[in-house]
Amino acid sequence: MDIQKSFTESKILKVAIVDDDLSDLITMDDLNTIDNDIASLLGDPSDPDCESYHELLASEGYDLDEIEDLAQPLSNKSIREKAPERLKNAANKIIEFRYDNAKPIRRVKQLLLEAGILEDNIHYYFSPEIPNEEFYDLLVIDYFLVKNSSKHTLPFIKKILSTHEKAPKPLQVILMSTYEAELKAEFRNIRPEIRTSSSRMRIMSKPMSDDDLVYWRSALFQLSSDRQFVDAVEKFVTETISGFQHAAQEQAKRLWELDLQAMDILHEAATSDNDDFCRYVEECLSRQLLTALEECSGIRKSLGVLGESLIKHRANNVIAPVTEIGDSRAAIRTLMRSMEWRGGNTPSMTEFKDPKDRAKWIQKNLRFGMVLKSPDDKRWLNLTQACDLAQTKEDNLNSVSLLLISGSYARPVGRENGQSLVYLNTSLSDAGSEVLCWDVRNVQTPSIFDFAQTFYNGWSITGELRLDQAQSIAALYSSRTLRVGLQKRLSSWCLDGKALFINKLNNSAPGDKIEGTTISGHAMNRGKPDEVHIDKDSMIKLQRDFSNSINKISLKLYMGMQLKPGSKNQEEGILIYCAEKPENIESLRRAINDNDFLNRNVNQNKVVIALWHK
Repeated sequence: MDIQKSFTESKILKVAIVDDDLSDLITMDDLNTIDNDIASLLGDPSDPDCESYHELLASEGYDLDEIEDLAQPLSNKSIREKAPERLKNAANKIIEFRYDNAKPIRRVKQLLLEAGILEDNIHYYFSPEIPNEEFYDLLVIDYFLVKNSSKHTLPFIKKILSTHEKAPKPLQVILMSTYEAELKAEFRNIRPEIRTSSSRMRIMSKPMSDDDLVYWRSALFQLSSDRQFVDAVEKFVTETISGFQHAAQEQAKRLWELDLQAMDILHEAATSDNDDFCRYVEECLSRQLLTALEECSGIRKSLGVLGESLIKHRANNVIAPVTEIGDSRAAIRTLMRSMEWRGGNTPSMTEFKDPKDRAKWIQKNLRFGMVLKSPDDKRWLNLTQACDLAQTKEDNLNSVSLLLISGSYARPVGRENGQSLVYLNTSLSDAGSEVLCWDVRNVQTPSIFDFAQTFYNGWSITGELRLDQAQSIAALYSSRTLRVGLQKRLSSWCLDGKALFINKLNNSAPGDKIEGTTISGHAMNRGKPDEVHIDKDSMIKLQRDFSNSINKISLKLYMGMQLKPGSKNQEEGILIYCAEKPENIESLRRAINDNDFLNRNVNQNKVVIALWHK
């Protein structure tokens, strides 16, 4: 993580730090925080200290009638040193307090110097005022800037961002504070208010110790490396916000067109499909909204630009999670969670003593895709089709079964491979890092009536999967129950081959056919190498025609040898398992591909055994 290199490449050269802890300005409000009697002292002309202070100001050329705040002259060190002891001590305490408070800013300054920023290019401001003609690459600003309040801070940042809109590169921002708890409380509201993305702005606690600089180094590196993507990211956000607003407004207008007949049609469609009326209408509305959103060309264009940039960047870089005071992953988790989980409240359970009434409640309220929690903290997914529940008559509640799939929490790493496990990618809450895993081999099939009595003994509904998510799990369960178990089959094929002395191979013309002892056999696929065999007659012929030359290898071939197509064995001469049938002497030589071995005098009476697929 080379911050200096990243700053140079992203052209972060000029920095503004805005923090009132850097100010030497002293006001009456500041003095009152040290000594409550100071205000009454300066307001009492008969007080000796007041008289001395007035005389001092007059001697230094101050017009008492024009001074709005009598404490402000104490901002001048020479005035402060000559002031009455009470005023001097109070003012010095303020300066000392600010000096201590400014330690984090001095750490930030040192970090910027290490990143290659020239000291002359680090400008300091003590109030929310920066000249419009000044342009910066990085703004570091205190959240509680004026009188320990954030009232003026965010409008000031919006103004600075506005003046920098025409700058060649986007202004990057670090919003910081000593008050970490207050900043965390406002964390999710800050960016929407000033309309800026996390690629442009980090929200940090001030570095109160050198240990905190680790996070600051990471944040500065990310801000500089993300700078090239800021425009594309914020273009996507603004286009999507505009698209959402337009699509929602258009859909809201069309809702007024739904008359009673339209609602009756929706209700009939839902009930005829044994679906929940509310869920059915919600599904229709969400799909209509999605269709309208898909028609917004600006979103597609902005994502296209951003996607191309990310492909190039990801080839050589890893984009780390954002370093800042709040949970930077909350937004993406919420987005991913909505892909798998429905929102809304689960039905509230009504207490019934009559077992039949309990069964009727389950029949009415248990929906396909609901996630249930048993008293032993296990999870169960209801995959009972809606029609099976809705169409069951009261007399048959004890004979119609539910289908419940077992679920357990597991970490998303080290997943067990298998065709019977379905891992969700998100959890319904942010508590913990485990996600639900459904095992379609572990099911319950209680009757509606029996399960209703069990359910009323400590069970609850914890959530509901989206329809397509639940259907995919149901499809996996169905595929396992419908599969046919076939006997395992062995793949085997016949082999042909020739055996000849090496000197005959060398003395034959390249185009000659391969002449020699004809052999045959078979091969089987037993893994990556094939298991190669010659038949008994071929083994006898080899030992007859090449006595004492290949006795070992011929026996091994008869028993079976593990060979990959194209591989060789040179235990006795050359055994080659050809990948393709050699058409002539030259093609066999190319397959052997070992002229050094073939040309040695000591090898001329050795044997070549070549085998190939028939």
